[in-house]
Amino acid sequence: MSFLQGTTVALTAQFYEYAGGPGTNLASLTLTVTKVGDGTPTLGPLSTGVGNPANGLYTYAWSTSLATPAGDYTVVWDGTDADLEPVQASEVITVTEAVTATWCSLAEVEAITGKTVTAEQLAAASSVITLYANRNPSAVQGLRVRDLYWLKQACAWQARWQSQQPGYDQNSVVSGTNQDTVQVGYESEWNITLAPLAARAMKNLSWKGSRTVRIDGDDSRRVFDFTNEASDPYSQWHPLGGIG
Repeated sequence: MSFLQGTTVALTAQFYEYAGGPGTNLASLTLTVTKVGDGTPTLGPLSTGVGNPANGLYTYAWSTSLATPAGDYTVVWDGTDADLEPVQASEVITVTEAVTATWCSLAEVEAITGKTVTAEQLAAASSVITLYANRNPSAVQGLRVRDLYWLKQACAWQARWQSQQPGYDQNSVVSGTNQDTVQVGYESEWNITLAPLAARAMKNLSWKGSRTVRIDGDDSRRVFDFTNEASDPYSQWHPLGGIG
């Protein structure tokens, strides 16, 4: 099971009197959560806060934060049954990195572009990408991996470029002017608001590309007048039989 950083993870364990039998409560129980590869538990061992809503069913609400490292975690429930015999239940869960309202991180901007930007500059650039992508960073779980890659690239290059554009939010580019009548013709807005490489990356998004609709040219699907001999080549003829 996967959970985002910063969310509350509902941990559960069910113990039975015997295999396939009814649930049974334990004499004691502790919970430990350890990141795979770490020697020190991330949580526990603890028993405080563990719920027991039904026979043999135990629950715990683990509140993660954005600082909780992403990765796999082993959840172990250690207890003793009514006969004071040790029992254990375990599972592996995954904490995935939460998207903090930007399409890429500060580290990714530097890795992709070789330049650094501030958190404020990254947030501003990511909001521009959101406007043109018509997608929200909080909905990344519904996007394809390839689209997330190009959105990350677009965000990184937009942050790099936008941070070097003084008065960015007030800029306009004109295609022509007429001084006497004071007429101004403006270029397409994306030409002045999107970084060239960001615009190129966004063209690779699956919903931005052109689509081809195949039209079947099979004449056999068309309706013909069977009384007209001109349609004979397209009619399905079958021998009648009987005479001959």
